[in-house]
Amino acid sequence: MSVHDDRDLRDRFASLRRSDADRTPGFSPPRHAAGAAPRPWRRVALLAGTAAAVATVALLPWRRDVPPLEDAIAEAEALASWTAPTDAWLSIADLSIPDAIPTLELDSASVTSEAEDGETTGDSP
Repeated sequence: MSVHDDRDLRDRFASLRRSDADRTPGFSPPRHAAGAAPRPWRRVALLAGTAAAVATVALLPWRRDVPPLEDAIAEAEALASWTAPTDAWLSIADLSIPDAIPTLELDSASVTSEAEDGETTGDSP
């Protein structure tokens, strides 16, 4: 391939890029490209949403219904004394925790050893 062929190839690709750029739209949104005016309902919706949020935050302190302390204590006691209907199934009265931790020492297991003459000694028969 010669330098002339390479330059010709570059020129062909450049012309293809130019023709593609002429036929394709840019990256800006189509409504801005056409010169469309912004829609007024968006501003109205934004203002209405902002007004609703401000009104909600402003009116929250007046809506608080604080129950008397006695009612709150009675409700807490009722919740504290509640038991699940399946509590009887979780009975752990029969669970016994061992007083000693099991070990794997030689005196706690039956160990047999074979003597030199082939006889077995130990606790096993």
